[in-house]
Amino acid sequence: YGVVTLEDLVEEIVGDIFDEHDSPEDEQEVLKTKGGDLLVDGSTPVDDLNDDYDLDLPEGEYDTVAGFVIDLLDRIPDVGELVEYNGIMIRIEEVAHNRIMKLRLQLSI
Repeated sequence: YGVVTLEDLVEEIVGDIFDEHDSPEDEQEVLKTKGGDLLVDGSTPVDDLNDDYDLDLPEGEYDTVAGFVIDLLDRIPDVGELVEYNGIMIRIEEVAHNRIMKLRLQLSI
């Protein structure tokens, strides 16, 4: 038997939580496809995408690309849903436990 922490209980409700005591199993990834699309983890910071790929996603009351999409739609999107922002087509690739896990950004539409 083991000890159940408050973090364990919260993670059962809202999903994994990353804090200063956790080590990232795999860093937040952005993969560029042969076609030029970006496959992005929902937890990727908007600032990183803007800096690394010369994008102009706005700042807001969110830090991540998933937060940006939720703010844009004012809801959690469904898998396969398309969202257009400023010439970027965003396709929702994976949603789990009310969290956007993966997105595809098509940079030239």
